[in-house]
Amino acid sequence: RIEVDLLKGDRASIRRAITLVKREDPLGYRVLCRFVDRVVEERCNAADSRIDPSLAQQGWEAPGCYLKGSRVVYLRPEVTASEAVIRKRADALVKYAAYSRDFWLQRGGR
Repeated sequence: RIEVDLLKGDRASIRRAITLVKREDPLGYRVLCRFVDRVVEERCNAADSRIDPSLAQQGWEAPGCYLKGSRVVYLRPEVTASEAVIRKRADALVKYAAYSRDFWLQRGGR
């Protein structure tokens, strides 16, 4: 499931990134399908300086994040849907899906 802001969101670029992963990284695509239930276009809560001031800048500039113990990947909202943005989103999806896989396999999850 893909969740974006109705007015400012860009569902199409997320779908294009998923298609790119499917085409270029079949193993990464399988991990994404198995261990991620939702992709949310929203800045990461971990980047909130009220939560952890030391991570605020790093998290705010990251392309997204994975909140440990969930099956949700967050992608930073993007204004453009250039090929560079699509590539960055595809790389982030693979990276954060692997984090989810690692967490759930450590816990004996499916």
